[in-house]
Amino acid sequence: MKKLKIGIAGMKNKNFINLKKKFKKVYFLKLDSTNFFKQRDLNAIIIFTEKTYAKVLKRFFDEKKYKSFNNLSWFHFSRSGIEDNIKRYIKKDKLISQHNFS
Repeated sequence: MKKLKIGIAGMKNKNFINLKKKFKKVYFLKLDSTNFFKQRDLNAIIIFTEKTYAKVLKRFFDEKKYKSFNNLSWFHFSRSGIEDNIKRYIKKDKLISQHNFS
């Protein structure tokens, strides 16, 4: 079985290291604005600080960059309330099923 590949953005380094130690069967990759669009084989993306990644997220959704992430089945924001801003993409292009944003 292939390891799940999960990109993490905005997590403190100490927490990222602990996460990798605890879940050894998952491949975690620390994302930043320089490598975000280079990791197109991710199964999930988790973002903890949306404000820091606002420009990246704008490109991801507005420029439909998400279409090149063929394995992506989960996109998670740590902050509530952002769902309303991206539901239009879910409905329009069926990016990710709605239950992932509840």
